[in-house]
This record gives sequence, structure tokens and C-alpha cells, in this order.
Amino acid sequence: MMKIDLATLFPEMCETVLGTSIVGRARRAGYLDIRCWQIRDYTVDKHNNVDDTPYGPGKGMLMQADPMFRTWEAACEARGGRPHVIYMSPQGRTLTQQRALELSKLEHLYIMCGHYEGVDQRVLDEIVDEEISIGDYVLTGGELGALVLIDCVSRLCPGVLADESCFTEESHFNGLLEYPQYTKPAVWHGIAVPEIITNGNHAAIARWRREMSLKNTWEKRPEMLKTARRRSHEMGTLVNAIAVVAGSLIGLLIRRGLPERVEGAAMKLLGLSVLIIGFNGVVTSMVTVGADGSLSSDGSLLLIASLVIGGVSGELWEIDDKLTRMGKRIEERFGKEGFAKGFINGSLIYCIGAMAIIGALNDGLTGDSSILYIKSALDFVCSIILASTLGFGVLFSALPVALYQGGITLFAGVLSPLVSDALLGGICMVGYAIVLCIGINFLEFTTIRTANLLPALAVPVAWQLLRSCAGLIVI
Repeated sequence: MMKIDLATLFPEMCETVLGTSIVGRARRAGYLDIRCWQIRDYTVDKHNNVDDTPYGPGKGMLMQADPMFRTWEAACEARGGRPHVIYMSPQGRTLTQQRALELSKLEHLYIMCGHYEGVDQRVLDEIVDEEISIGDYVLTGGELGALVLIDCVSRLCPGVLADESCFTEESHFNGLLEYPQYTKPAVWHGIAVPEIITNGNHAAIARWRREMSLKNTWEKRPEMLKTARRRSHEMGTLVNAIAVVAGSLIGLLIRRGLPERVEGAAMKLLGLSVLIIGFNGVVTSMVTVGADGSLSSDGSLLLIASLVIGGVSGELWEIDDKLTRMGKRIEERFGKEGFAKGFINGSLIYCIGAMAIIGALNDGLTGDSSILYIKSALDFVCSIILASTLGFGVLFSALPVALYQGGITLFAGVLSPLVSDALLGGICMVGYAIVLCIGINFLEFTTIRTANLLPALAVPVAWQLLRSCAGLIVI
């Protein structure tokens, strides 16, 4: 249970606020133990004076050190220990969600509220651990700031809110502002709720919320993105690249002891797995579930156009041939066969998909690498399988991962407003189609020059830019 003591000249006012809403319910339920201490009860003169004139020239009255100290002593004795002491002051560091989260993990807080011109510095030096401000402005007393602090900290304490998601998805918790929220009716004053959050596609809703969160932060508080980018050190991308290298090395060790028959079977199973992943990704990107359970498909024309335009462009530019020739040169230099196949297929599998884009954006904007850490674990397992079947080239696919995700992380502030849900969905749809082609190649149904399909990933970007310029959609 979090214990909070509040030293104030106005305990009745504070109790009125602290006895209502979420904090009041948490106190009655036993999750919070909050006590208000009347500083005047700990004076030694019959008039209960707590202030006096300051030394030196100046106007106003200053709160005396002794009543403040006696109040603190009484609270320590009643609680049986020394609390973490906070003085509400315009000179303190500004309260942030991160600091509130840190304070919520402490067992006992003691908050001092000044009044008049402030408090005798000697008692501050004696007992205060930190000074906190709720903004760069001056209030009559510290009570309003203290109530803000208590509310902010209390809702982060275990049991106060029904679920952690009640605060983990709110503004500032992850370094971004929250996404827009909507409730019934579905249409109000002719304005409809965005269709994407009513279609039942949870993955699409999550991407939309992420996009709107980035958009809100970019438009309303761009300085938050600058602060977040300073915290980012591309750790997620670094871990991802290391995971690919480590998994590849393990896979190469396994490959040495594999009989040819087992290696062939593993290649078929790998091809089937990649085929299923690609097919599932394409379907998920194209099909949405309506609020009534009906299915609808969108994007098939874009997918066809992307593959045709991209494939023709790739053939004209001879991308696959150039990469193959580069791979052959490396094979001759290192004496490793199949380098090109492992390098190209590994790079495509690791870099295609929403996790690479969203994870890198998240790392660049907020310093949160959690998505890329999950991707790293998946890529680690995948690289073991790929390297054990495709060989040495998979090891070097860590380089495109580092360059691709690292570039997105580095330029996240510029890219985030441009990566709409529609654009991300289009890129992923085409990307998974390329992964599907890789699976077909592994199964040896036919040979598709997958590297020549790489320009197809640029077609959804071009299409969204054209539609944006035409005024049909806002990215």
C-alpha cells in the first residue's frame, strides 16, 4: 500500500479532492493510505502562527522552519519511518510521467506545501529530498500542485486502476501523445467514427492507433519527438543484427553435420513455412472484418500493379543478375557456394514486414526497442533454420537489417508523419507477396527472380503520394 502524507494549511480543502473519484475509491479500498496534516497543530505559540517576516528587505510573510519540522517529525513517528520528502516549489524540476512512475514505486511519500512567500530555507535543507514543480508559473500555495502530484502518482500504484493498460496507453507514458478516442453514437453531427476502428481487425487498429499517436505528437508536441530521439541509440537494430549473426553461426554449425537427405527435407519444410507466412501476411493485409462480421477485401489491384510494375522494372534494371554476380564474386573470394541465395532471401525475409518498420520508428521516436527485441528473437530462430539450409550468405543479411532498420530509426522524426496505416498496409502486402514467392522458390515449383520484385515495394509509396497530391487522401 502506498502511504502519502500531505503537510498543509488547508487539509479540509485537500480532503475534499482526495476523497472523491479514483483516489477516493482507492483509499476506501485500501490501496492508498493518504493523511493530511495541519501544520498549525504543530506550532508552539497560542495563536498558532506559522509565518513571520523575512530577514532583509522585501514584502510578504515566510513560513517558519519549526512548525514545518515538527509536522514532519509527527508524521515520521506516526508512520514508524522516514518518508521520501517532496517540497512543492516553482524552483523544482518539472513533474513528468516518468518521474511519477518512479515515485509510485516508493512506499512512503511526504509532501510539503508552502504558502505566502515560501518556506525558511533551513528546514528545506534539513529534511527535503527533492523539489517538484507542476509548471513554470507561480501559485498561491503548494496545495494544488500537491493534489496534481498525488493524483498522477496514485493512479500508477497497483490496484488503483483496473488494469495497467488504463495508463500504459495514455499520453506521455511511452513518450508520445495518445491516439484519438471515440464512443457511441457511430455518427454524430454528420461525423462518423473512423471505419478502421470498427472493422474488427485488431492488428490494423493497433497500427492506426500507433500512427495517430505519432501524428498527434508531431502536430501538437514536436519537441517530445526531439527529446525521444536523443534517448534512442538504435539499440533495437543493433540487437536485431547481432541476433541474425548469432543464429546464422549456429545454423552453419548445424549445417556441417546434416546429411544431404535431411538438408533437402529441411529445405522443403522451410519453403512450406515461408509460403504460409507470406500467404497469411497477404491475406491479413487485404481482408478486413466488418462490425457485423462480414468480410471485405481491398488492395488486390494495388498488389497486382505493384508486382507487375516492380517486376518489369527489376527485369529492366537486372537487379537479380547484379546481386547474383556480386554474390558469385564473394563466393570466389571466400570459397563459399550459395552465398547469393542465402544473402538475398535472408535479407528479404528479415526486412519485410510491419515489425521492421514500426519497431524502428518506435525505437527512433521514443527510445523504446521492445518491438525490435521481439523481432530479434524471431529472427534469431529463423536465421538458425535459414543458415542451416541456405548457408553462408544468411550471415551477411545482418548488414541490410542494420542499414534498413537503422535508417528508419535515424530518420524516424521525418518518416513518422508519412507512414499512414494505408501506406504501411500496402508495403506489407507487397512485401509478404515477395516472401510468398521465396517460399515457392524453396519448394522448387518454379523459379521466381525475387530480387527483381524489390521495386514493387516502392509502388504503394508512389500511389499514396499521388492520391495525397490529388486530394483524395491525407497521409
